[in-house]
Amino acid sequence: MDAQEHERKTEIVRGIGAMGQVPAIVDGRAFLVTDRGLVEAGHAARLQGALESAGVEVHRYDEVRPNPDEDD
Repeated sequence: MDAQEHERKTEIVRGIGAMGQVPAIVDGRAFLVTDRGLVEAGHAARLQGALESAGVEVHRYDEVRPNPDEDD
C-alpha cells in the first residue's frame, strides 16, 4: 500500500456557550466520543442534536472510561 497523507484540524472550543458554537465549525460528519456520565447528564444528546439540526452526520461512541489514562 502506498503512503497516504491525512490532514487533521483540531479546534478546541470551551467556556460558557461553547456547545452552541460547535455546529458552526463542523463540516459534514462528526465522531462524538464521550463517556456514560456525560450521556446520563444529557450533554451528549444535546450536542448530538445540535449537530444533527445543522445537517451534520453524527456517529457517537459513548463507552470511554471517565478520565482515561494513556492505556485507553
